[in-house]
Amino acid sequence: MVVPQFLKEIAYQVYHVATKQAPEAARAIVAEVQKQGAIATASNYYHSYKPVAEQIIYQGWAKILTVVPYAPQLVDLAAPGAKFSAQQYNQLATVLKEKHVPLSFFIPLVPIQRIEEATKIAQAG
Repeated sequence: MVVPQFLKEIAYQVYHVATKQAPEAARAIVAEVQKQGAIATASNYYHSYKPVAEQIIYQGWAKILTVVPYAPQLVDLAAPGAKFSAQQYNQLATVLKEKHVPLSFFIPLVPIQRIEEATKIAQAG
């Protein structure tokens, strides 16, 4: 499998930033957890970085759909089946949670609407 050059460049940039900034970031997070608690810290980070992560995902989708040959056609072809499968999975996970099956609350739901939004934005962009 040939990895596109832009993905190699992004991976290198992420690795470079992570190796330089990870220890300092880890210390800051530990200090914040000790000060505010784990749940409050996680909630703060989730709400802070969620929009950034979504924007990166949209940009990645847009890049893939414009750079990779036949990617838009493959997405259009695979999307209905993937959406159906995700809906079935979500229904099963919901039923398991409603019946209080042990450990079922750890099963995440597939964010179908967000995936559809990301695909539409990327295809429009």
